[in-house]
Amino acid sequence: MEPEIRYATTVDGVSIAYWSIGNGPPLIDLGQPPFSHLRLEWEIPEIRAWYERIAANHQFVRLDTRGTGLSDRDISAYSVETQVCDVEAVVAALRLDRFALLGAINSGPAAIMYAARHPQQVSELILWCAYTRGAEFFDDTGTRTLRDMLYRDWNMFTETASHSRLGWDHGDHARRIAEVIRASVTPDVQAMLMDTLQHTDVTSLLPLVQAPTLVLQREARGADVAAPHRRTDR
Repeated sequence: MEPEIRYATTVDGVSIAYWSIGNGPPLIDLGQPPFSHLRLEWEIPEIRAWYERIAANHQFVRLDTRGTGLSDRDISAYSVETQVCDVEAVVAALRLDRFALLGAINSGPAAIMYAARHPQQVSELILWCAYTRGAEFFDDTGTRTLRDMLYRDWNMFTETASHSRLGWDHGDHARRIAEVIRASVTPDVQAMLMDTLQHTDVTSLLPLVQAPTLVLQREARGADVAAPHRRTDR
């Protein structure tokens, strides 16, 4: 059964779409903005199976950050701060006291910031292919080429972004994800995110994270993005 989409309102008046499924210890997944669309993701069997597997033992919560998916799309700013604001709205709507938090790629810095600011709420922190300094993620040849392609050929941008993330041998699945990307975000918001997050640096917040933290990194992306900041004592 498709999850019921609900909405929470942030302190600055933005409507944030989210759903919650399953029972057990809460786990909030911030997704991989801006490639985030709660309804369309559920229609992809591989993604749905992953969500259902988590929900078998947890209250599993997913949200679309502002500017993406089913949340308010007409925005003037996108940053780590706005992502944290979006999470705070969903946490308040669900009245969650304590939960695990998952941040992946572009939501990793927000997960770190949230955990640092709300240590009493975050029981565990999971970071997948996350970065603390945006320059380390965005300042490479492939990402710069994608940024240049964004307004030149939006369709090619989404196809390339999907295939490069999933692997070039995942043709059909990558094409479906590219369709989700095009439905998830406009070129303007995509550009806003890339141009803003490249200046992000949450390294100074790492000592403030009290939750046990699991850092996962794909070898293909280069261990130098997140591995230097891995906390082995947590």
